[in-house]
Amino acid sequence: MIQCCDSLQFPLQGATDCRGCYGNALRCAVELSLLDAYSQLFGEPLSQITDHFSPADTICAHRDEVRYSAVITADTQRAEMLTAAKMRIYGFCQYKVKVGMASTDETRRIRRIRRWLDHHTDIRLDANEAWNAAEVIQRTEPLLEYGISSVEQPVPHEEVSVLSELRRQLPVRVMLSESLTSPTDAVRAIDSDTCDLFNIRLSKCGGFLGSLRLAARAHSAGLGYRLGCHLGESGILSAAGRHFATSVADIAHLEGSYDRHILQDQLTHEDVTFGYGGRATALMRPGLGVTVNPHSLQRITSLCQTFTLN
Repeated sequence: MIQCCDSLQFPLQGATDCRGCYGNALRCAVELSLLDAYSQLFGEPLSQITDHFSPADTICAHRDEVRYSAVITADTQRAEMLTAAKMRIYGFCQYKVKVGMASTDETRRIRRIRRWLDHHTDIRLDANEAWNAAEVIQRTEPLLEYGISSVEQPVPHEEVSVLSELRRQLPVRVMLSESLTSPTDAVRAIDSDTCDLFNIRLSKCGGFLGSLRLAARAHSAGLGYRLGCHLGESGILSAAGRHFATSVADIAHLEGSYDRHILQDQLTHEDVTFGYGGRATALMRPGLGVTVNPHSLQRITSLCQTFTLN
């Protein structure tokens, strides 16, 4: 039986790291390697870590299957139409649409996308810090009639405090992404009342355990949370995300496991890409449940260094 405590910490902190997120991608890589080895030692899948991690007691819930959502980026009208058509045929029921391009008529664009998709599907927006505080209401209000469920990071992190007031004027949920990287960010968001949802990404938030803490903190504050991903994640992070997705309750949306749809070289022998409708099953092998393909790794390696520890 795996026993897990709240003591797996890495002293990576820069002199100006006031948000506590310095080296988060490295934290995630080191932590996942340790958790993978630890879980393999006990012969259990990494998802079982959630059961034994006390901060996650209130959000632990195992599922045999999860369902990922799709992303529609800002592109030409024809490309967007083809993407939307393929995703609808593929059976997705949740979509994220990238917005925030200055030269684009977002109202017409969202109207078209809504028309191409099923009227009952969930559509959320991701502005990626593209709007300033003064234009958020103006940019968002015309889009609400098309059934938008949330808007992600509408303003730059430097202006995030204004969301406390803007949320009172917006009849749609606000999600933090670039402004949600650490427990420090989470506390500020909760205390300042700047959001309704956390966008949690394992590599952005410092690893599996740190992400569990953030989800539990959101839950205790009455906020929602989503599992996000970074474009181009390999099968290693996809597997870690799957273990998180299948062991944590009440995740609003899932992103990730795009592997063979976007990557030419797969780093893992196992294919953890989602199937029809974004559906994917829990990984039940010990550890992460995937093994690195050394030939694929060698093909994409640009620099290799060896260090000796004294």
